[in-house]
Amino acid sequence: MDNVVYEVSTKFDFSIFKELLILVAIMAVSLFICEKFFVKQGKQVPFIYHKNFLVGGICFVIVCTLIVFFGQLSMYNRIVGAYQKGEYEIVEGYVENFTPEIKKNGDHRDESFDINGVHFFYSMYDNHPGYHRGGIIRKDGMHLKIGYVYLNNTYGNIIVYVEIIPD
Repeated sequence: MDNVVYEVSTKFDFSIFKELLILVAIMAVSLFICEKFFVKQGKQVPFIYHKNFLVGGICFVIVCTLIVFFGQLSMYNRIVGAYQKGEYEIVEGYVENFTPEIKKNGDHRDESFDINGVHFFYSMYDNHPGYHRGGIIRKDGMHLKIGYVYLNNTYGNIIVYVEIIPD
């Protein structure tokens, strides 16, 4: 494993929650503004500042955040847990049918390739632990050893490590 160029991170990534937390903060500030400047001063409350709308919105965002959090945590445990326990598959061979992620006209598609009949596909827009940013696997004919965990039909084989085999 001297030529390992990618290994899945064992740290849980909380970055997905920044946007949701910012949204909750904005709604909480709006609720404060509603109470402070409209309700207490007896002014007409615009709908966007209506207390029930804001409280409902905050509750909705919190529920969505919890659903996303537990979904991400479950995915993390399945992928990283399998890697840490050594419960993953290994395929070694030459990259075939490599398709880069971005077409020349700018349309998006998944990057994909095969090694010995095992198909891999991923996108830089995926949000899961595992290889999905591209850049290491660049062309057909690369001799690689890949560790992977099958997640489901949506995500397929998640790459947990990539080793370049010198020829």
